[in-house]
Amino acid sequence: MSHPATAVFLAAASVRSLYPGDLTREHRLDGLGFDSLDRITLAVAIERATGRVVPDLVLATAGTLGHLIDQLTTDLEGTP
Repeated sequence: MSHPATAVFLAAASVRSLYPGDLTREHRLDGLGFDSLDRITLAVAIERATGRVVPDLVLATAGTLGHLIDQLTTDLEGTP
């Protein structure tokens, strides 16, 4: 199981054909060109890497990669 930050950066890079090392927490999903289908693809990749479901609300409201990481980390810490 990958850490949420690793999973998010690798998944985002894969979905948008980017180099993971070029991504930062400050990158906006819309600025990277993510549309609704890309967000679903991102969620599936993160779910595969972490073994946890990405909540629809988190997926819909995440503005930046950092926000997505923070929400996923909070969800994972709050789950036994």
